[in-house]
Amino acid sequence: MYTLRDTGVPVSLYNVSKLYIHFQSLTFPRTGFRLDFSFHALSALPQQLSDGRWNCSVPHWPDFRLHFPCNLVSDCVGGEDEVDCPYTSHVCGPGFQSANGTCLQFVKTEDSVSWETAAETCKSRGMLLMTANTPSEWEAFRDLLLRYFRDPHYVVYGLKPSSSSLPYMYKHVLVGVDERVNYLLPVIRMLGRNQCIGVRVDSNGQLTTSTAACSDNFWSWFVCKFAVSGDDTLPQMPVSLTANWASPLPCIPNEFRCDDFWHCPDGSDERTCEIIAMHPNKISLPPPAIIDIDLNGFLMPLKPLTTTQEPLCPETHFQCPLINDFYCLPVYVRCNGVFDCPGKQDETACDTYTCPGYYRCRSSHVCLHPDHVCDGWSQCPEGDDELLCRLSCPDTCVCHGLAFTCKARFAASSYLELRDGIADHRPVQKDPWRTPVVRVLDVIQ
Repeated sequence: MYTLRDTGVPVSLYNVSKLYIHFQSLTFPRTGFRLDFSFHALSALPQQLSDGRWNCSVPHWPDFRLHFPCNLVSDCVGGEDEVDCPYTSHVCGPGFQSANGTCLQFVKTEDSVSWETAAETCKSRGMLLMTANTPSEWEAFRDLLLRYFRDPHYVVYGLKPSSSSLPYMYKHVLVGVDERVNYLLPVIRMLGRNQCIGVRVDSNGQLTTSTAACSDNFWSWFVCKFAVSGDDTLPQMPVSLTANWASPLPCIPNEFRCDDFWHCPDGSDERTCEIIAMHPNKISLPPPAIIDIDLNGFLMPLKPLTTTQEPLCPETHFQCPLINDFYCLPVYVRCNGVFDCPGKQDETACDTYTCPGYYRCRSSHVCLHPDHVCDGWSQCPEGDDELLCRLSCPDTCVCHGLAFTCKARFAASSYLELRDGIADHRPVQKDPWRTPVVRVLDVIQ
């Protein structure tokens, strides 16, 4: 008696004159079943190699094809078993899957491997460990997992905690192996510095995640994708500026914001609290949404948007080019040295980047909308957007950050902190949370 299980290994029969087939199922199918089999000489069978794959270059391969289901993995060395699968495209070629134009290669290992090993394996093949950078790419990848991935294990996902060298606002943001910031993962996992992530989509379409140390041999599945080169299309930056530079948000400690008490004369410290209150537990929002700094100083999607809005992003934000229904990114991440756009366009042509009407950070290409100057968080690399926020501005001047534009001279004796800062060129530390420094004072005659 020969017992055939779902192993994909053909059964060899010797000196058999009659063949009786008994089918037994533990699931009791009510719609019947289909049994495919064929007879061939042993010498014509595909040969299994030492790495577990098969040499499928045999004369009667179409007959053997029935025994190699579409399972996202190339069981044949030449990928013949994945050629005519519904997720395979002629653009990607045999052994690769297409996820909305992105070519993927699923890899199943005999022994568990680490996230770091998976990333290096993909790199050695001229590919990257899979990370979806756009909504359409994520949905296509998720659909592949839902429809064809039957293994209960998790698939290594190419996201890791952000580097400590990035600005503080990126502390809770995940980045891909190509150093692109990624806001798309629908489940927020607070990862430790040495932890990496895997994903799985269950039969109900729900995404679940698992974490492990990046160096631990924990995973048996990972996905490589062909790297997509960056695009040179520049982001469309906002041009309509309606904010009033003369009335910046007074700088107060963050713990005094949204406490139901007006610390600012106009109550501006209580205005955006409904946005903060909507997401007290850092629940991620799918795009389109506005990304900004939350109550704790970390970048994350804060407010949903509707695609009926024109323009989609407010003048404090911009949208990455060539991608519909993506996030609106704050102007201050443009040319800050971090790749926030999927195509890295936010770091393109920074030497010629100008921002009329916005605050240009000291010794930097970064620009800020007036609403983000003196808002309690330092978006400028040197923190100059949060300096001098508590100082009174002379009546004949317009003050924003370290920039002063005055129409006439004023009595410096009435502004002692301002005068001391100019005379000494040293930090004036009057408040425990501020270090004001004055570098430039322009007087327009």
